[in-house]
Amino acid sequence: RKDSRGRIVGATVRDELTGDTFDVRADRVLAAAGPWADAVRQLDDPGAPTLLRLTKGVHLVVPHDRLPIRHAVVMRGRDGRMMFAVPSGNCTYIGTTDTDHHGDPAAYSITRWDVEYVVDAARRLFPEAALTTDDIIAGWSGFRPLLKPAKEADPSATTRDYKLFHSPSGLVTVAGGKLTAFRAMASHIVDDLFPATRSAAHLAASTAPLPGAQGKLPDGGLKRQLAAEVGGAERLIDLLADRYGAALAQVAAEAREVAAPDPELRWRLAQARYAVKAEMAMHLVDVVRRRTDLMLFTAHNGRPWLPALAGEMGALLGWSEAQKQAEIAAAEQEIDGMFAWRQEAAAGA
Repeated sequence: RKDSRGRIVGATVRDELTGDTFDVRADRVLAAAGPWADAVRQLDDPGAPTLLRLTKGVHLVVPHDRLPIRHAVVMRGRDGRMMFAVPSGNCTYIGTTDTDHHGDPAAYSITRWDVEYVVDAARRLFPEAALTTDDIIAGWSGFRPLLKPAKEADPSATTRDYKLFHSPSGLVTVAGGKLTAFRAMASHIVDDLFPATRSAAHLAASTAPLPGAQGKLPDGGLKRQLAAEVGGAERLIDLLADRYGAALAQVAAEAREVAAPDPELRWRLAQARYAVKAEMAMHLVDVVRRRTDLMLFTAHNGRPWLPALAGEMGALLGWSEAQKQAEIAAAEQEIDGMFAWRQEAAAGA
């Protein structure tokens, strides 16, 4: 939305849950849209030059017993690119790739080439593990919104720094940057746009402990107590304690509200309830992919429990039976999408 002088004064937005549209007015507008930064900038000025070079990164997940490392380990691709193998609970994940992407940022995927590249690096560093593509139980991909270099360069050599771009309309666009530095980036950007926030009080608020880091963390006594009251294997409760920290007590309270013959399913239903009540989960995919380890760090990707999870979420969110089935179908499609490369490999064979 612009005023008569062409200055941005807000935006018209759509609620993706209800379909409602409404205006939001603002004195300052920052486009912090990651790989969509150019698309948002061109809503303001269709002729604006592109700022980004998108590169794709792919991680693959294998069971920890297939690659039983205790610490993160540096790997190298045949081209010399640095990658990592990282232990995470019952799994180890390996990656990541760094290849140019042209086109829609929503068109992310894992290809046969991505898989073979990463598995080859792991196989050369850990020959005794003899990893194959059959060991992969999950994977994810995404795009780095890197700053487009003045001269063409290798993707891995492109800067990971970020810059702010000020348009004549008043729009400010952040381009570039790295996820690992998100908190420092946010602090610097807010200070740039709102100098009054450069104070000790604001800094204290922005560096406060994250949810789950406040209060006493779960110890062995609490874990044993929960195992006795709620059920579940010791390893599962350890994983939950690592994920939720002090908030594990709230998840346990939800577990006491549900009944399930399988203790692990009971905890998973509790996670779904907690995700809805405390973590703004609105879709089944939010829970299995973004709020828990189910989709990416379990051998079954959460698929056997989708109906039960949808039922628990639906009771809290008022879903109809048709909505529940649509949520299950969307989650299954997301899981199937992780393994589309297998069909590509089969066709190639």
